Amino acid sequence: MKKKLAIIFTSLLSLVYATSCKEDRFKDFVDYVAQTKLTQEYEGKEFFSDGIEVVTLNSCVDGDTAHFNLQNGRLLKVRFLGVDTPESTGAIEPYGKKAADYTCKILTEASENEKIIVIQSEGALPEADSTGERYLGWVWADGQLINLGLVQNGYSVSKGTVETQYEDVFYNADRQASKYKLNIWSGEADDSFNYGDYILTDLKEINENREKWMGQRVIFNGVVTRRNAQNCYIQQEFMNDDGSVSTYGMYIFTGYNDYVKDLFIPGNYIKFSGVVTEYNGNIQITDIKYNPLFPGEHDLEVIETGRPITTKVMTIPEIKETKYTNILVRLENVTFVEQGSYINENGMSINVQDANGNTIIIRAGKGLYFTDENGNQVTDVNYFKDKGKMTFTGNINCYEGVNQVDLSSMDDVVYENTAN
Repeated sequence: MKKKLAIIFTSLLSLVYATSCKEDRFKDFVDYVAQTKLTQEYEGKEFFSDGIEVVTLNSCVDGDTAHFNLQNGRLLKVRFLGVDTPESTGAIEPYGKKAADYTCKILTEASENEKIIVIQSEGALPEADSTGERYLGWVWADGQLINLGLVQNGYSVSKGTVETQYEDVFYNADRQASKYKLNIWSGEADDSFNYGDYILTDLKEINENREKWMGQRVIFNGVVTRRNAQNCYIQQEFMNDDGSVSTYGMYIFTGYNDYVKDLFIPGNYIKFSGVVTEYNGNIQITDIKYNPLFPGEHDLEVIETGRPITTKVMTIPEIKETKYTNILVRLENVTFVEQGSYINENGMSINVQDANGNTIIIRAGKGLYFTDENGNQVTDVNYFKDKGKMTFTGNINCYEGVNQVDLSSMDDVVYENTAN
């Protein structure tokens, strides 16, 4: 009995000692985020003229990118200044998901609790990043500088902060995170990252059991149905026991990999290796690898060209109710609805309805705009009022829980009335 009590007492001492050591380890830890305050006036200011503005959250992207709504309704894509978090979208890297979760949690809580979110440029006027689509900014949520928090918590190194207004505090936070071996500085494996091998599977299995496959490294084949910038939609058909055929699709997101564009030709049958993820409710494959200059074991591979592409004719209710997204569909005989339709610098959304009043959004991203009969860009949604019945071919895409049709080419639009 005495021996057992001695063991218990020793264990308790060890626990107290470990807890004490942990507390001692961080006793000199400086909260630079709490010390750093936004001193620039932002009330009534506009980002593109004043370099600062109060915004609302549109969507989280990853650790160092988020989308916001300006006061005038314009979408602002922001690349966070001073940081470079591990990848969690186009590519997947250790600590990428944790960095993304950190950023999104702060932004989402601020948004849900109606706290102020401010985007601040470094100079007097905003500067675009290398993509030309995002603007560089310091991101403040409920009074805290998220960029600095990422560095302080070891989710990113301090990058590009020399001769900026926050240079010193980023330098100190970076050194401190390294000293305390936080996250990327820890030298330890990321418990949220899949270090395992790739698993051979297919689109049916992934779509039918998406929770099981989420975050897994997979290898599978599929036929390209449409290319969308550096990304594409693919699908694969499967014969059922009763002789019917089921089609399953997937969105392939490569980020900004220009090498893949020549391979993503409709009809190409390709072997893909990547990671199953989800973005705004739509299932997709990321971490696609392909570089002809430096070939790798898991590079995508074109197996065959000229495969036939099946386009499924579906109604609006069928498209909106299906849980199997990304397949190529044709929506016939729909008419334009002005409410909910818009065209701006980030793309276009056209609301259409069927004869029973069911509506759905036809969406096309930045760089793909409707054109008129003379090939000129359509800039006013009222252009569609006199087009009568229209037919669209595109891929089903889920956006925040609602299915829509993603358009990839103007060749996939047919008007009943083609006269000017």
